[in-house]
Amino acid sequence: MIVVGAVLALTGGVFFLNRDDSELADMSTILNQVRAGSVVSAKMIDHERRVEITTKDSHRYHSYWNNNPDVGPMIAEFLQKADLPGGYTIEVPLN
Repeated sequence: MIVVGAVLALTGGVFFLNRDDSELADMSTILNQVRAGSVVSAKMIDHERRVEITTKDSHRYHSYWNNNPDVGPMIAEFLQKADLPGGYTIEVPLN
C-alpha cells in the first residue's frame, strides 16, 4: 500500500512539475507581442528550436522556428534589441 502511494505521489509530482502551461502560438504572434512591448521575459531553447515568452499580464506563449540555421540567431538578436524588463535566456545543449 505504501509503495502504491509513493508511486502515485511521484507520478503526480512529475506530471505537475513538468506541466507546460504555455499556449502554442504562431511565431508572428510571439514577435508582435515583443514589438508591442507586451513581453516581460523570454527564453530560447536552441535544441528544440523553441521560444517562450511571458507577457505583462502573465500569459505564457511558445512557438517553434524552422530548420533554417539563420532563424535562431535572428530571434536572439531581436530579443536582445527588445531590452525586455525580465531579460531573456538562451538554453543551448552542452554537446
